[in-house]
Amino acid sequence: MEEAYAYDSQFVTDEQLRELAEQYGTPYFLYNEAGICEDLEQLCCTYRWNPGFREFFPAFCLPYPQMAKLFLPKGIGLCCMDGKELAFAEQWGFPGSQILFSPIIPSADETQLAKKLGAAVTFDNLDSLHNVLQDYCPQMCVLRLGIYEKIRVGGIAVVRGGKSKLGMTLGDFFQAVNVLQDCGVKSIGLEISMNQMVMEAGLQGELLRHLLLCAAKVQERGMLVTACIIGGGIGICYKPGTPELSWTQISKQTQAVYEEQLAALDLPAMPFQTILGKSLVAHHGILVSKVLLTKELERSYAILDAVTTEQTCSGLNSYHHISVVGKRSKHGRRFWDIVGRFPGHDERFGERRLLPGLQPGDLCVIHDVGYRSPLCLQMDPQKILVLQRNGEIRPIASLS
Repeated sequence: MEEAYAYDSQFVTDEQLRELAEQYGTPYFLYNEAGICEDLEQLCCTYRWNPGFREFFPAFCLPYPQMAKLFLPKGIGLCCMDGKELAFAEQWGFPGSQILFSPIIPSADETQLAKKLGAAVTFDNLDSLHNVLQDYCPQMCVLRLGIYEKIRVGGIAVVRGGKSKLGMTLGDFFQAVNVLQDCGVKSIGLEISMNQMVMEAGLQGELLRHLLLCAAKVQERGMLVTACIIGGGIGICYKPGTPELSWTQISKQTQAVYEEQLAALDLPAMPFQTILGKSLVAHHGILVSKVLLTKELERSYAILDAVTTEQTCSGLNSYHHISVVGKRSKHGRRFWDIVGRFPGHDERFGERRLLPGLQPGDLCVIHDVGYRSPLCLQMDPQKILVLQRNGEIRPIASLS
């Protein structure tokens, strides 16, 4: 028997994938609900050294909105970017202590809803701070810092500042501190959010070091920092063979920095919190698409019935493993370009992928696409399926 290609495995059987294609048509998304919940539980377990730890799960990473109900009794929070997501938090009964409203430019209506819910509010810039304070002062104000310097892990620069639109400069940050002090605010939270995804276990600790240094300066000004929040940054192993990062590794290095800096800077203990939805969901979502046509030109092409706008991370700069249902042998593989059905030159899911022989009707699986809900892409809810913890597979349109 020919040896199977290990990286081609998924959380359901090949037969199930074929049956779902027959029942719902292709392309379709499939999410593993149990896998997401297990990763969340593991995350919370590894950060028990910090009694105030909480993951604020980004609402835009939810495979379906109702899944938030599974998080509520576990004390997991919800990070909301806009009014629609705040409305979900309200609908599912999240208290203000478990809601982090984190917009770049909040509207007046969104601000009113955040006020009603008693949500913590992250301020990304001075203009938003001034606009919100005209109406009310949140019980918990969080100031988001930008990254404008190199972040080094083990002496190597793994993050180069200046590539993110998020956060304030240090000058704006301290101006915001003064504004809040003038309003009578006694304590604030600090946040750093990263768009970049870095495969370094020590990155989170270095970002926390950056926040704690700022916390010490805030303390010198007579204000208390009551939470340090880190969003994103943790990389995802999309490419076969990339060493996996474990939450235990990351947490251990973060704890060492936390304890060292608290002692060195004479800071009180404070909650450490995260916004890590992408890293928690990515491996638990796949996109299944059918081969419509194969073409032999200068390269071998397989044209799928999906388009790259139906993939949650498209383009040649983002690698996603691709496999073929029922064809896992290592032998007889050759290079294929996997492309979408639209005629655009950039309509590609993968270039020069070593895959088995392909023919029309084969089902291709695009792995690790779960980090952003396809609802954001206006995909048909009947084509977004969830493997529930009870073993049933249902479209999100049927879930309540």
